[in-house]
Amino acid sequence: MFYTYIMLTGRKDYQIGVTTSLVHRKKILCSHDPGCRVVYYEEYETSEEATRRENMLLELPQSLLKELIDETNPMRVNLI
Repeated sequence: MFYTYIMLTGRKDYQIGVTTSLVHRKKILCSHDPGCRVVYYEEYETSEEATRRENMLLELPQSLLKELIDETNPMRVNLI
């Protein structure tokens, strides 16, 4: 299983990426940022699908990323 994720940093920046382990990725990326959290993710069967979605998300303006997150996680709680 592959995951495309959006993390919200303590500085309110979005980090978008692909991983096979959300728990491990969060541990690495958030080790120096206690406010960091996974606010959105999608599951994919292949790395190609996940990477394709990552590239789509990277092209979106911040306003559309916020809308996407608001649909499923309006309180921006950590999903992991």
